[in-house]
Formats: sequence, C-alpha cells, structure tokens
Amino acid sequence: MKFQIKFCQRIFSPAEEIWLPVDRERVSSLMLQKLVQMGCVDVREGAVRAEHLRDVLRMTRLRRHLGINLAGAAVIVEMLGRIEELERENENLRRRLGF
Repeated sequence: MKFQIKFCQRIFSPAEEIWLPVDRERVSSLMLQKLVQMGCVDVREGAVRAEHLRDVLRMTRLRRHLGINLAGAAVIVEMLGRIEELERENENLRRRLGF
C-alpha cells in the first residue's frame, strides 16, 4: 500500500470560509509568513481560515515544546489529521457492522 502525504494541502469550498484572528502572543508573524510560503495556510489581515487555526496552534506547540522545525511540524500535523480521519472512518464502519 502506498501512503502519500499531501504536504499542507487542504481543499475547502468558498461557503466554509470563516476567518479567525490569530493570537500574536501564541503565533509569531514570522511563523505565519513561513506557513503561507509553504502553502499551509492563508492569512488575511492577521486572520487564518477557521479550518487552519487548529493546525497552526498544533504546529506552534510542536515547535515550542518539542523543538521540531516547521516543516517537520507541518508533516506531523498533516499525519495527525489523516489518523483522525481514518479513526472516524473506522468507527463509522464498526457501527455499520454492529461492532
């Protein structure tokens, strides 16, 4: 089985575009700029899409607490998202099969 990481690739419909301000004490402007350059987030007037905020905060914690570089943190967050997606799918299948 081939496993492919879509590095920071997110697809959202325009109807889901909700922008939330980023706490500048938790996330630096420089980090946001780097995430934009990597294609992980979109920033508009100091705000990120709601779908991205959780990932940005996770990457910030990985960098601060574990010393992981930004590219590594982005890959980890992407993999965590995939794991969560697979766990939801597994749970749905278990319910359908009666387990």
